[in-house]
Amino acid sequence: MLILKNLDDDDKGICKSFFPPMFGEDTNTNEGSLMTKEDKKNVHNKYLEVKNDYLTFRNKANNSYDYYNLIEKSVLEMEGEE
Repeated sequence: MLILKNLDDDDKGICKSFFPPMFGEDTNTNEGSLMTKEDKKNVHNKYLEVKNDYLTFRNKANNSYDYYNLIEKSVLEMEGEE
């Protein structure tokens, strides 16, 4: 849900604070990081792809509020699945 809020520019910077690699930033200078540079690059590229798709389809929708609610409902239904 928080990523959806971010896609709609309404997460108050929480995603960026807790997972900078999603935005192409690498503030973790720890040598013990579990993510490789390639992993971080892949995460950032996937985020850019999802953001682009979200904005493209939202702009094509007749009502951006209804579009957001449809995506939100889809995300919530996925969270309950095993």
